[in-house]
Amino acid sequence: MSLPGPGPEESEPGPPTDCGPAIEGGDANAIAIHDRVLIGRAQADAHYIARREDAFIVSVSCTDPGGTCFVQDENGQCFTQSRVTTFLNKSFSYLNTDSDPGIGLPMDHNRLVQQWLWFSLNLRVGAGTVSNLLTDDLSALTQPGRAYRDVVAAQIPSVNLFLDPLPATVAGSIWPVTGTGTARLVATVRNNGNTATTVPFTVTFYADQARLWPIGSVQIPARLDGCTTSKVTVRVDWTGLTVGKHSYWVYADSGQSIAETDETDNITSGTAEIFAHRIVLPVLRK
Repeated sequence: MSLPGPGPEESEPGPPTDCGPAIEGGDANAIAIHDRVLIGRAQADAHYIARREDAFIVSVSCTDPGGTCFVQDENGQCFTQSRVTTFLNKSFSYLNTDSDPGIGLPMDHNRLVQQWLWFSLNLRVGAGTVSNLLTDDLSALTQPGRAYRDVVAAQIPSVNLFLDPLPATVAGSIWPVTGTGTARLVATVRNNGNTATTVPFTVTFYADQARLWPIGSVQIPARLDGCTTSKVTVRVDWTGLTVGKHSYWVYADSGQSIAETDETDNITSGTAEIFAHRIVLPVLRK
């Protein structure tokens, strides 16, 4: 005899899902971009993945736009070029200045955002055309395009080199033949300005704080990109060291060939420690 299965009221509850009103096609495209950025990168955002796995998204499209504008907001107001221009100016002001010591990037003065892009140079069809920076014939700037040009032109190109924190201690050991040791010193340089370097610069390691006794130098070619997105790592061997601890200093742009917005973060220091050379024999017991 077969027993009746559980009714609908007895079924096991499924995992919680996110649901909401239908969204416009442009918003659906924006979610797809978020997926690529937050899920497709090397270090995926686990919280975002958890929310997206059970999210059911419904997108609606406008096939018969009104006579006044392609799409309206929730208050029935059109997205005009004037509104887009206001949004552009306010957004750029926020992106350029907003910071938070809790979640911002410390190497960028705790700013929340380091790089961004505008929506479109010229989207031929769809709700986003009002945000185009270029006219349809690509011959002139739109009102948002002119605002974008003015905002970018107002940015003063700047370079700011700085050094990542050095390791607490660099270790080495005495070589029995010479009676001295060698420590490999490593430093990483970044550019926190808004433009790439245009000339080469030199990174020098010193054995004294007054920077009178250079250990070695490395020249960095031009085109170190800004916004801390690029870095260059340099290495110098410090030879002839005796047993003990030895302080050293690193100076980015030691030749002062680049004018920077902040010259105080170009120098950092570390310690190299040389240990006596020893041979350790294993002890075997029965």
